[in-house]
Amino acid sequence: MRNRKLSKEEIIQTFEERAKKLQEKSDDEPGFLKKKIREKLLLKQQREELIAQAEGKVLEVAVGRGYNFQFYNQDTEITAVDFSPTLLGMAQQNAEQQGLNTKFIEADMEKLDYSTDSFDTIISTMTLCAYEKPVQVLNNFNKWCRSDGQILLLEHGLSSNKIIGWLINGMLNLLNDWALEKMGDNINRNILDIIRRSDIVVNNLETYYLGTHYLVEGKTEQ
Repeated sequence: MRNRKLSKEEIIQTFEERAKKLQEKSDDEPGFLKKKIREKLLLKQQREELIAQAEGKVLEVAVGRGYNFQFYNQDTEITAVDFSPTLLGMAQQNAEQQGLNTKFIEADMEKLDYSTDSFDTIISTMTLCAYEKPVQVLNNFNKWCRSDGQILLLEHGLSSNKIIGWLINGMLNLLNDWALEKMGDNINRNILDIIRRSDIVVNNLETYYLGTHYLVEGKTEQ
């Protein structure tokens, strides 16, 4: 199946529209059950375990509304990037509430460039779905992170489940054009293949939700 393609400008516009709707609802306090379901869907526990490992100078890409900020240690120095001004505004409020030392940059990650060894930790959670060249993005992480630093990923895509992965992946392929148009997300990215084709060295990999979500603890290629 050939997937529909959106320009980066269309993807940014889609995320900005989603962000504005999210901002309108941000003041609503969800009930206990709704909150627990939301936390489960967002893999709160996995995010907490992943982000707690961040140290030193941290780059978090596609930071969104700053959901991960609640899990950072106070002594980290964070550079937070996103191409949505609305999401960055929400993230800035979250950083202030958490008392984090954070610098915000409104930019397209695929157009940014940093010097080699600029960061101690690079974090990406649910971002590879939106990049035109995800392998190149990971290779940039490999370049920007110091040689003994860490690259921490939590991503979603095609299922690696050997029993019913074929069924799940068929549905993800079928729904991808809809997800791209409505959310700006390619939900059928092959995350394992993207990581394997990148320069990142994987120390630990875990899967969740029938193999559709991937937690990756990695490091730069020596």
